[in-house]
Amino acid sequence: MPKSEATITFLTGKDYPRLCSFCRRAIDDIAMLFKDGLMADTDDPEAPCMVVYDRRMYCGGHECINKAGDANSDASEKQT
Repeated sequence: MPKSEATITFLTGKDYPRLCSFCRRAIDDIAMLFKDGLMADTDDPEAPCMVVYDRRMYCGGHECINKAGDANSDASEKQT
């Protein structure tokens, strides 16, 4: 039986405005890997965010320590 061609829309960094730009970029990068078929097939739109968490890719490991609006976040975003 042929595989369904239905595509899933993954949540990306823009869907997590409270995160700093580094963490949003990490989610975007993983979402691109899913879209390119380089990650395991899934039907979970939050899969990129969960991979970033599981692989400790947030700026603070398992959490964003430079949340948007924090003084540290504003300084780090100006450097990028």
